[in-house]
Amino acid sequence: MDGSVDFGRRWDEYRIGFGNVAFDVGKGHCETPGTMPLLIQKLEKAIQVQREGCQEPCKTTCPIPVVSGKECEDIFRRGGKDSQMYMIQPDSFYPPYKVFCDQSTQNGGWLLIQNRMDGSVDFGRRWDEYRLGFGNVAFDVGKGHCETPGEYWLGNNRISQLTKMGPTEVLIEMEDWAGSKVYAQYRQFTIQSETSNYILAINDYSGTAGNTFLEGSTQLYGENRTMTIHNGMMFSTYDRDNDNWTPGDPSKQCAKEDGGGWWYNRCHSANPNGRYYMGGAYTQHMAKHGTDDGVVWMNWKGSWYSLKTISMKIRPYFAPNNNRVVSQYTDSLEEQHAYVKETVDTVFPSNIRVLHGVLEKVRLKIQKLEKAIQVQREGCQEPCKTTCPIPVVSGKECEDIFRRGGKDSQMYMIQPDSFYPPYKVFCDQSTQNGGWLLIQNRMDGSVDFGRRWDEYRLGFGNVAFDVGKGHCETPGEYWLGNNRISQLTKMGPTEVLIEMEDWAGSKVYAQYRQFTIQSETSNYILAINDYSGTAGNTFLEGSTQLYGENRTMTIHNGMMFSTYDRDNDNWTPGDPSKQCAKEDGGGWWYNRCHSANPNGRYYMGGAYTQHMAKHGTDDGVVWMNWKGSWYSLKTISMKIRPYFAPS
Repeated sequence: MDGSVDFGRRWDEYRIGFGNVAFDVGKGHCETPGTMPLLIQKLEKAIQVQREGCQEPCKTTCPIPVVSGKECEDIFRRGGKDSQMYMIQPDSFYPPYKVFCDQSTQNGGWLLIQNRMDGSVDFGRRWDEYRLGFGNVAFDVGKGHCETPGEYWLGNNRISQLTKMGPTEVLIEMEDWAGSKVYAQYRQFTIQSETSNYILAINDYSGTAGNTFLEGSTQLYGENRTMTIHNGMMFSTYDRDNDNWTPGDPSKQCAKEDGGGWWYNRCHSANPNGRYYMGGAYTQHMAKHGTDDGVVWMNWKGSWYSLKTISMKIRPYFAPNNNRVVSQYTDSLEEQHAYVKETVDTVFPSNIRVLHGVLEKVRLKIQKLEKAIQVQREGCQEPCKTTCPIPVVSGKECEDIFRRGGKDSQMYMIQPDSFYPPYKVFCDQSTQNGGWLLIQNRMDGSVDFGRRWDEYRLGFGNVAFDVGKGHCETPGEYWLGNNRISQLTKMGPTEVLIEMEDWAGSKVYAQYRQFTIQSETSNYILAINDYSGTAGNTFLEGSTQLYGENRTMTIHNGMMFSTYDRDNDNWTPGDPSKQCAKEDGGGWWYNRCHSANPNGRYYMGGAYTQHMAKHGTDDGVVWMNWKGSWYSLKTISMKIRPYFAPS
């Protein structure tokens, strides 16, 4: 609306959101959508304006009740008996957030996790939006508090956390356009965490709507019915396909076809997050993809009737006749109270003193950073200039650029997919007739490769730099990023060339004419084949210094990618003390552990010893079938290009 916010942001900023939702122009409520000022100074000025305008206590037409709790049942017990918006805080380590509590249905205590009522909110959202939540929790219709729920999805992270606090039941209420109402209630309801793609576990049905989650659609029979059961399914969105409809085929995705995020099977018998159609009945011609993509509950109104309202509410489930359990709990309560009191009186004060010291150090570091930022700003009063221009020629990848006339080895812009922005890569246009795209490079140890999962996912390092010729013809140390590597290798048959040099100037290579990296949902599994070269076939054969099982456990083909904060190797899974990525210094397709370690620690001079290694392991830039475990290479690079089989 006014250009006050810079939208050229990083991935994480788009994932979490930025800008000002709205602001008040003097009418006492936020009716004007806003934007976030680009600079901190503008924020400080806005804060000062707010302070000057709020000498009297600020008022809102939708105040948050004073009573709060861990969830709505807790709020009910604390005296919050009105159905309206409240603040809850299930975990004291995370900030509180707003929810709508239904305190009248079945004795109250229900927390609304999903609501559809008028189609005002689009539920065809991305994975991150379903993860964090979206929509309007509640609004005021003139009574001075938010007693009317809006259309919203609470967020999979929050739903998962709430259902894992203890036994949980879910109530699904729905209404058709004639005013008839039914419900489905399940007394067991759990959502797993994001690492398992929010798998749904549900059981113990009662109600009048029909048991779609466990039985599927009663309109169907046999396998057709089975494939509409939702229990045990992973959550899917149009940009994260986890359904059972031909996995890996982008043309067959339930979330794209059916309009919303959900625990799709192949595809559904219930679709509460589907497209909202006014009036109820709709047809294939009205549907975007010709499928039953409405707000559907098939066992009540069939596939081609979109409900007027549907809501999902959860609360802790207390089994009948649990007096014995309560008695057992009460017996040990006094003992636990004594333990807690001792901890609060002695341990906590000591820990707090330590934390105060840590916070003081952090404060001093922040001051240094702020000073460094100020120095940078003062040094950049004039517009920054670059001596490293990007060539005009571009393409989908380096082979495409070569065919378009880009014959010099240097940095280029590529755009494999028109739906995503272009990015910089280094193209080697001289080796073996060119067309090679550099995905990894080590040459001087200037970049630390001991990185987190997200950094390997997005990429890091310096693509290229100028040594005085006016263009970036010298590659730097970098990792292109697993997301980009995966996308490039799945565009078609791909080969990889790995070139390396020791500290005496000798050079060897390993070439594989089949090279594919799967997506993040499978932890970037490596598939490689058809070796030729002079370096030794470590990826498929493992280390030739070893024999039997010891050799097998160094094969990299078929392995998932691991980093020190995401352990996917085969070395005692689940044991945090046995992680290859921690031991061996970088992210890689570790087995148990390696025969090649291109992303390991960089040692000058070649030979290194156990005493030099951080954990006493062979953590250098290693290619065991050439120089052994205790020799760290001077340079190593990985390049890919489309593979064209000989005619």
